[in-house]
Amino acid sequence: MRSLTLVAAVLMSVLLLACGGGGDTCPAPAMTNSLGTCTSPPAASGYNWDNITKAWVADVGVLVVGLNTLPAECLTVGDACWKESTANGTIKYFASNTVINGRKNKWAGFFIGSSGVGSWALRMIPIFLDTEADTYITDKTIAAGFISSAIVDAKGSQDGVRVTSPRIGCGEFFFDGAGIGTRTISCPI
Repeated sequence: MRSLTLVAAVLMSVLLLACGGGGDTCPAPAMTNSLGTCTSPPAASGYNWDNITKAWVADVGVLVVGLNTLPAECLTVGDACWKESTANGTIKYFASNTVINGRKNKWAGFFIGSSGVGSWALRMIPIFLDTEADTYITDKTIAAGFISSAIVDAKGSQDGVRVTSPRIGCGEFFFDGAGIGTRTISCPI
């Protein structure tokens, strides 16, 4: 009987690992980020764990407030600072149904300092869903992201990511087949 119990336990472990479960040592629902620390979802629902970026991604339609400012040493998408900022939650990720060059994308959102008019410049960068930090944008510098300022909140949409700004109202970053476009949309987002 004891050997049967041992065999069952081994089989269960193999099945859990094969299905992607059981390999994380954090208490549920927390997961281990790329720095090796446990990170919990920002809310009880509306977020999914991305095993590639090792970060929580807000589901399409989930409102995210409190976007963060990247450290000045973050210069390019995918550099060490970018990876650390992903792991510690500075960069927020938004799910979307955006497809660019045949590949689905999530969007990364963050601020990069003053825009010169008393507000912080927001960047939204589409990141291929099947990569840690690859984007279709040729210039991978942080400053090359798509800009808006004074953003209050944001959420992923079917076409891209929607944002609210007290100065310009509501808008959306989206892929128009040739590049990233912006459009005004009705508030609230």
